[in-house]
Parts: sequence; structure tokens; C-alpha cells
Amino acid sequence: MQVTNTRVYGLEESILASGYPMLSKPYTEEEFKKEVIDMFTQQGECKYESKNIFEENKHFKRFMKLSNAKAGSGHDCALKGVIVQMDVTAPQYFWQQLQRYHFVDFVSSMSKMHCITKFDLDKQVDNSVSYEALKNLKEYIDLYQSNECSIDDVLKNIPMGLNLTARLTTNYLQLKTIYSQRKAHRSQEWHVFCDWIKTLPYAKELIAHE
Repeated sequence: MQVTNTRVYGLEESILASGYPMLSKPYTEEEFKKEVIDMFTQQGECKYESKNIFEENKHFKRFMKLSNAKAGSGHDCALKGVIVQMDVTAPQYFWQQLQRYHFVDFVSSMSKMHCITKFDLDKQVDNSVSYEALKNLKEYIDLYQSNECSIDDVLKNIPMGLNLTARLTTNYLQLKTIYSQRKAHRSQEWHVFCDWIKTLPYAKELIAHE
């Protein structure tokens, strides 16, 4: 299980937008751009001077307060604007669990249908997959390539420990829910995923609240 190639978009813009409920007139294009640039600049200054941006900047301070709101209250909805994209490599059973979250979308993923006969199965499956299960899959692939069974027969015999990689897109609000629900999960994959969440920008203040 691993999470790689992470990208985060819209952080400063969403922090600024969290103040819209108290805004008496909208920002002009230039005003909006200046506020965002000022936040970038102040983050660099705070890092250099070992200061806390959440104490020094009013927008960051407000955003942290709102992000700590009780789930379902609606006060933390600006977290939705912080978009996260990443590659996740995980066994099949993890994907089944992840798909219960409606705001984690698949950009694209590896395909069992197209590539099960091309995978290096000894490297593609988890180490805990039994020799017998892997041997059984290889035998079905041999039968398929000899036109003695269908691709469906092959797919039905793939062990749950087959690792697949997918590009996902989600947001800080969804990750806040996932972290809250999965940080103490029995499955090791969720611990890896939650540890990755804590590496995101300002995750401690905005998502994990630890």
C-alpha cells in the first residue's frame, strides 16, 4: 500500500472564500489575486521566522476555526474547495472499502480486464497471498490464453490481495471524514492512508485536529 504523486489545489483560494458569509461586497479580480498572493507571501515569512500562520493571518485563523466545526454542521464546508489528487496503490479489498465515500472519485485506474494477463503477478500481489491462490490464478490465465476459458473465469479467481493503482481526486472535507472514521481501523492499509493524510499541507490544523 502506498500513496504517491500527491497534488493539492485551491488551498489559499478556499481559505479566502471561507470568509464570504461575512462579505458585504465581492472581491474584484485584482483584490482576490492580491489577497491570495499576500497569503503565499506571509506563509513564507512565517516559516522563515518560525511563526504560526494561523495566529498571524486572519484568513487562516478563521479557516482553522471553521474546519474544527462539528461534522454535519455545515460550517466546515469551505474545506471542499481544497482539492487533493494522488496515486494510490492498494489491494482489491481496500478499494471496496474506499468506494463507500462518495466524494473520492477515480480519475483513472489500472485495468484487470486489459492487463491481468500482462501483470508480473509475483510482484503485483501482496506478500500475504497464498502460493495456492496465486498458482490458481496463473493456471486460469494459461487456460484463457489457450481459449479454454473466458476472461470472466479469470477475473472471478483473482485474489483480493492483487494490488492496483488508481489516480484519485478528493477534497479536505472528505479526508476529514475519512480520517475521523478510519484512523483506528483494524486494517493496516487505513493506517497507511491516514498517515499520508497527515502529510498534507496544514493537515494537523484542518483535518486531523491533533
